[in-house]
Amino acid sequence: MVSVTEAYLVLILGSAPLTLAALYHVLNNLRRRGSRPLAALLVGTLVWGMSALLVEIAPSFQVGLYANRIQYFGIVTVPTAFLVFALVYADREHLVNKFSVGLLSLEPIAVVALVWTNRQHDLWTAGGVVPRGETYVVDGAQATCEAVICFGDSGTGFLAHTMYSYAVLLVGAVLVLSRPIRSSDVPRGQAVSMAVAVGAPLAANVLSLFVLPTGFPDLTPVAFGISGVAIVVGLYRYSLVETDALMEVAAVAERDGGAVLLEEGRVSELNVEAAKVLGVDADTVVGASVDDVFAGQDALLEGHRDGPETLAGETLTDPITGETYLVSVERVSPDATPKTGWVYEFSQAE
Repeated sequence: MVSVTEAYLVLILGSAPLTLAALYHVLNNLRRRGSRPLAALLVGTLVWGMSALLVEIAPSFQVGLYANRIQYFGIVTVPTAFLVFALVYADREHLVNKFSVGLLSLEPIAVVALVWTNRQHDLWTAGGVVPRGETYVVDGAQATCEAVICFGDSGTGFLAHTMYSYAVLLVGAVLVLSRPIRSSDVPRGQAVSMAVAVGAPLAANVLSLFVLPTGFPDLTPVAFGISGVAIVVGLYRYSLVETDALMEVAAVAERDGGAVLLEEGRVSELNVEAAKVLGVDADTVVGASVDDVFAGQDALLEGHRDGPETLAGETLTDPITGETYLVSVERVSPDATPKTGWVYEFSQAE
């Protein structure tokens, strides 16, 4: 018969390769919106899962104790990274700045400090953390530890962190689910993936609280591993495939003059000629916002905000050479996808 520890081993080790594959894909697409908090979420999930597994199979009390402490680096990272990703995904990117990220970092720093100094104050585990054979307090009663390491009742710090984490995750879930609801441009497959990403941790908590027997290891890191993979599938499987279709229709590289493809206010592709005209680096500008790309062309930027079609026939001047270019604008949309983009083409004026 398979033991609880063996089952947990299968779950963690089974989800780890998928999480690693998702992380690899995200790291190869760091220019995309939301990729950095998503990478942090996946790294946090891996740290959490591997450390939680080590706690279960620890050969000694000290190993289990340090594994438990280390896992909190992952535990505190996941909710914060999820919220930051949700803000970006829900087009609230203007709320993500040094101040807001710094503010969100305060609680994780406090939690890690409480965990690593718990023996001095017992604010994290009020019932004690003990090795095999020693007594500790669980559910308000004395018990004898029969495992390598045992954890007693939760302290006030742990309870406060739990409530805070649930609040952060709830806000993130609402933000993530709100975008498919309010926008018809989100592919159905992406909407389903995001629903799975939000639902997996909830399902894990319901199982842990009401279904699985007491003492069964925490399923949350496995659930967040599923969430991370679901987000990657939703963003990169559906969104990237449709972006590729958009780029194929736009055929920026095949155009004679300078051309740049904008999608959802960001650069999806541009050719070398367009990079020269706009004074940007063609190798790093993909993924940049229209505000950055058109920063040196105020009329172009204002026209884009008013409506790209209004810019047809306008001219712009190369900031370096002083040459004048005629602007043409084309709306592109691949068949069978909700994607829409705008191609700005710059041809040298006669």
